[in-house]
This record gives sequence, C-alpha cells and structure tokens, in this order.
Amino acid sequence: MLCFLYRWFLSRSIDLDKPIPAFLSRHRQHCHSCQEFSDFCTALKPKAAHDFKNLLNDASISPPKRVPLQEKTKPVNTRKRLFSIPSLSAAAAVLVIFVCLVWLTFFPVEDKDFPDINLTSLSLKKAAMNLEDPYEKEYLELKRTVKSTADYLAACLDIRINDSIE
Repeated sequence: MLCFLYRWFLSRSIDLDKPIPAFLSRHRQHCHSCQEFSDFCTALKPKAAHDFKNLLNDASISPPKRVPLQEKTKPVNTRKRLFSIPSLSAAAAVLVIFVCLVWLTFFPVEDKDFPDINLTSLSLKKAAMNLEDPYEKEYLELKRTVKSTADYLAACLDIRINDSIE
C-alpha cells in the first residue's frame, strides 16, 4: 500500500512540480522497487525531450507525394464470402431444401383442433358473472367455516334461551 502511495505521489510531484511528502520520501530509501520507479520517472522527462528533438529534425517539411490512380488496377475485395464458387452455393441451398423436405416427411406438422367458440352466445354480462373473485371465494369459505364451528359449539353446550332452571 505504501509503494502505491509513493508511486502516485511521485508521479503527481513530477506532473505538478510539487515536493513528495516527507513520510513517503523516506520510503524510497528502504524499497528497491520504488527506487527503480523513481529513477525511471526522473530519467523519462529528459529522454522524451531528446527524442522529441530528434523527431523534429527528421521530419520533412514537404507534403507526401500523391500516388496517381491507375485505371487498370482492380480494387481489392475485402469481403469474405461463405462460398466463393457459385455452384457450391447453389449446391448448399439445394442440400438445405432437401434436408427440410426429408424432415417434414418423417415428422409432419400436426394439426391441433381448437374448440369452436360461439361468439354470438358470449356477452360481457355473462362473462362478468362467471368470473371468480379470489377474495369472494375466500370469504365464502370462511363464512362456511364459522357457521360449522358455531353449530358444533351449540351442539356441545346445552344452552337454551328462555328456559327456566328448575
């Protein structure tokens, strides 16, 4: 982690001409890889300036020569074809059609019969009446359960209203 920080601060110090913090400058004395990185970074700027001068000296001022277009040359075709010979592409198409026909003879497509729907007998009112609401279904089930529980409790307890105890 300290090596990462040292390298980051070293790169920042070279770019912005700011000094490296003191706690990181001591790290360079103990870490061999950070010493190499520091030497490489400090030597990089003069090497780049020297190479830039050489590039400027070697560069020619005149524009490059134009190559005249020759009419007899054929343009280069960079397109890749699946089959370069027309007879092979025709043979491949015939083979695909043959395989499809053989497949259809051995595995024919089955016709599925759908039930006939009489659209004249359908109405929106009937469809709405036939819809089952899950909440209504649950409510009716709970109502039946409460009624059967009440009947069971009434049978277990012998309570009569308006009877006098004698």
